Amino acid sequence: MDKFLFVYSAYENLGIEYLSASLKKKGYVTDLLFFPMLFEDSMLNIDLLSNIFRKRDKIIDRADLEGVKAVFFNVPTDYYQYYLEIAGRIKAKKDIPIIFGGIHPTSIPEKVLKNEVVDMVAVGEGEITIAKLADYLTGKRDTVPEGIWYKKDGKIVRNGVCEPLLDLNELPLPDKRLFYNKAKYLSETYTIFTSRGCPYNCSYCINNIWYSKDVHSDMKRVRRRSVEDVIRELEWAKKEFDISSVMFEDDVFYLSDSWHWEFVRKYKKRIDLPFVCVMHPKSCQNYEIIESLRDIGCIQMEIGIQTLNQKVRREMLNRFETNQEINKALKNLHKSNIPFNIDHIAGLPGDTFEYQEKAARVYSKYRPNRVLYFFITNYPATEIEKRSKELGETDDISIEKMHMGLGETDETTGSVSKEKIKRLEQLRVLFGWLPYLSESVVRGLIKTKTYRFLPDTRILTKILPSILATIFGKEPRGKVILKKYMIEMFNFL
Repeated sequence: MDKFLFVYSAYENLGIEYLSASLKKKGYVTDLLFFPMLFEDSMLNIDLLSNIFRKRDKIIDRADLEGVKAVFFNVPTDYYQYYLEIAGRIKAKKDIPIIFGGIHPTSIPEKVLKNEVVDMVAVGEGEITIAKLADYLTGKRDTVPEGIWYKKDGKIVRNGVCEPLLDLNELPLPDKRLFYNKAKYLSETYTIFTSRGCPYNCSYCINNIWYSKDVHSDMKRVRRRSVEDVIRELEWAKKEFDISSVMFEDDVFYLSDSWHWEFVRKYKKRIDLPFVCVMHPKSCQNYEIIESLRDIGCIQMEIGIQTLNQKVRREMLNRFETNQEINKALKNLHKSNIPFNIDHIAGLPGDTFEYQEKAARVYSKYRPNRVLYFFITNYPATEIEKRSKELGETDDISIEKMHMGLGETDETTGSVSKEKIKRLEQLRVLFGWLPYLSESVVRGLIKTKTYRFLPDTRILTKILPSILATIFGKEPRGKVILKKYMIEMFNFL
């Protein structure tokens, strides 16, 4: 039986689950090499501990490559070098075709394909194309399908973009067992999406690439499954996995009234489980919408604010919500009593420390569950990369470093200059502990600038507040992370 192997690390990946399901639907066998990445992922990187608990070599050495026709990697920029190393180790063990897909190869396919260990690159979405590629690799098809770039006679063959699935209701059920069989703790909460894409076009986002002129520019920016299709999947998941909570992975969960109110009725009646979702400030203007989600089980929302500098938000980020709309969204979330996390970006070109301090004061007023503080990062081929270069905030050397996967992540220092980063890291301490401090204390720390004297190690500024939020039951995603570390460390020992 022809077999295909997927490689992923740290957490569950819905994209791979759909690709695996698409192959199985065609009669192929699939498997997964899963790397837990203890203390070495972008969120928690501690060299001393990662060296102790690293399982990479052992997992590769034990991998059964018999009958494997190809190995597929879903590659984000932050893990590009990590996956190149794994691909090289697999190649050394057995000369199997290596195919890189995902956002990084889609952004810069030619550069990725120049690596000796990468044989093919998938550009765009792959559910339709992967089955055709499997047919090609097993001799059932004569030509490489469109969307798969490859090498021929030492040259790169540019081969268009993968055919996207326009009707998401045609997707098979995701192959959840592919991940659950490797890491049972990932089933702690059931991840699902109801849509793909986003009505907005933030300059730093994956969608900025996905719907660009070079990829899926002629496709609707948002495709959504029917409510009934989503509910049927969740009913199946309740039966198959006895799930206790749901995490909706949509970029923006509320998109239209008609879909929303049908979902509210059916979810409460047929699913009735606690869930987490992501919202946009513009989708939080109607309190009735927020209230209805709370009433059917929403236990946490995440909302992207990024900066309160309205000019920078418009010109650098392509975000056109007003500060008045942001304040109304925060007011509605606070009033609903749904715990909510705020995404905030520091180090934006044109932004100031005064606006950072203003954001801390405003956020403190509305008492968020957590403030997720990131540094602006110029990921390959995004608009923010181009704009930062035009403004002299980055250069060709820094851009090439990021393209090689050697740049800093948004969890470390991103694309922020050394001159700015120290003070911004001091502010991260304030944002990290903001939910645990009263509004008056936050204002006092800002007024006196004493927050600058707080310790600014990532363990104290981000890891410890996250652990506390999880222990206090305020961070559903944290349960999976804590369980992962406890189980994987125990298994290692």
